[in-house]
Amino acid sequence: MASPSIQVRQVQLALLLTEAAAAFVIVGGTARLLRGDRHTPSDLDVAATSDQSVRLSIALRALSPGPRAPQPKKVGPWRVITSWSPLDVFVEDDLPAWHTIEIDGTRLWVADE
Repeated sequence: MASPSIQVRQVQLALLLTEAAAAFVIVGGTARLLRGDRHTPSDLDVAATSDQSVRLSIALRALSPGPRAPQPKKVGPWRVITSWSPLDVFVEDDLPAWHTIEIDGTRLWVADE
């Protein structure tokens, strides 16, 4: 049986981006949900290094082709509205402590706190 959190659109977006080779740490409300909190987040917050943020924006372009697709960015924070969920990207030199969880064979990096 799948984890109940997989039904949350923010988690679905994180899975799609990870499967598209983006690397990031899930922070904020979605991280709390994946650690067991029952509150459904309103967006997906992620932390990424500047190089990771470029890969993340490229993955977003692959998921959202067209003239309004996000352009690669190395600075942040930046926000993208997707059909799954709003996404906030915090570009940081040092990522927060994280652990790996696996959902349906995909490994996600989730902030410890």
